[in-house]
Amino acid sequence: MKREIEWNAIIELGVRPMSLNYGRDTIIEVDLNAVKHNVKEFKKRVNDENIAMMAAVKANGYGHGAVEVAKAAIEVGIDQLAVAFVDEAIELRGAGINVPILILGYTSVAAAEEAIQYDVMM
Repeated sequence: MKREIEWNAIIELGVRPMSLNYGRDTIIEVDLNAVKHNVKEFKKRVNDENIAMMAAVKANGYGHGAVEVAKAAIEVGIDQLAVAFVDEAIELRGAGINVPILILGYTSVAAAEEAIQYDVMM
């Protein structure tokens, strides 16, 4: 079989394909109560209801789960969210998140049209 031959050739070179790597999987456990606690602490230290707080949840919440982290943060007072790309904002909107969302980086014309459609700031 062609695929087996390709893997055998790679193995002969001393390179182990990932499927044969015996390393451990990486696991992350996110404590959303800790996220909520941290937001509350920031708000307490700022101590000014006139200041809006924005949580950056780009790159899937830095690997913590953008939707889950955003919902937890909003629950305890985050007013706005920041993402890197319009598709991240669309995911949040699709999850029922309605707070203002800002795209932090460059947005192409095509992406800008989507951002407008989903009420996302650029």
